[in-house]
Formats: sequence, structure tokens, C-alpha cells
Amino acid sequence: RLTHISIFTMWLTPSDYPKLLGCADLGISLHTSTSGIDLPMKVLDMFGCEVPVCAKKFDCLEELVVDGVNGRVFDTSDQLADQMFQLLLSQNGGISSSNENVSKSEMNNSEKISMLECYRKNIHGMARWRENWNECAKQVIWTAASTPLSVDTTKDEESDKKEN
Repeated sequence: RLTHISIFTMWLTPSDYPKLLGCADLGISLHTSTSGIDLPMKVLDMFGCEVPVCAKKFDCLEELVVDGVNGRVFDTSDQLADQMFQLLLSQNGGISSSNENVSKSEMNNSEKISMLECYRKNIHGMARWRENWNECAKQVIWTAASTPLSVDTTKDEESDKKEN
């Protein structure tokens, strides 16, 4: 059906990849999690370049994409289309004061800013990987790693007695 559209893919060097992402106004993530616990690394790549995203909703996505704060979350293709239209249109005309996702100080600012710019500001303020690791995971993993494992040897002793 897409007779007038061509899609070309190319290989990017690691240094060119963030440059390309940084040129985008909006990223789209169609990632879904079969386990319900993995997060889309491409969203982290986009956030690293301060590119807001529209992301397909699944169980743990809110750990990364907060709807109306650093991007949008959708369930259906119609929702995605509406979000893309709203976000990209907001770049030209700014946001209205009726948008509840924008802080009051930004609404009172005489210069209107786009929703995408608000999301970019929120992404800029997000904790980076190392900060998040140190705050959330480091102590848990170090504690678990330094705790000796308790081994239940009673089953081994019972099976040894049966064999003898």
C-alpha cells in the first residue's frame, strides 16, 4: 500500500547514533515486554539525547516513561496518532493553559512553550543511569553479594543414608 514511500536503513557509527537521535523532535517506541519486567533500551537512548517519546503501554513502562511528564503512553494506534498530532502541532503554537501536565510556573510564563519542550526539560532533570544505580540498586546488590549463602545439607545427608 505504500507505493510512494521508500525506507532506507543505514549503519551508524557509535558516535553518529546520538547525533541522529538528537535531531528528532519525537521518538516512538513500539516495544512490549513479554516478561513484564524489561524496559526498552531505545527509550533510554532517546532520553539520553533529550528526545521525548510516545511509548506502547505495558506493565513496568511507568518506571521509565511517565505519561504527560517525559513523554506519552498509548494503547492503540489511534491514541498514538492523536498524541503525535497533538505534540508535533504544539511545537508551532505552544501550549495552552488548559494543559494539566504543564507546571503552573510554565503556564504563567508569558512565552508559550511546546509540550515537547516541557518533556525535554523533564528528561533533562531525570537521574542518569549511574545516579539511579547508586540510589536504587547498588546497596541491594552489594548486600546480597556479601551475604554468605546458606546451604541446606540435610537433603544430601538423607540421600547419603539411603544409599548406604
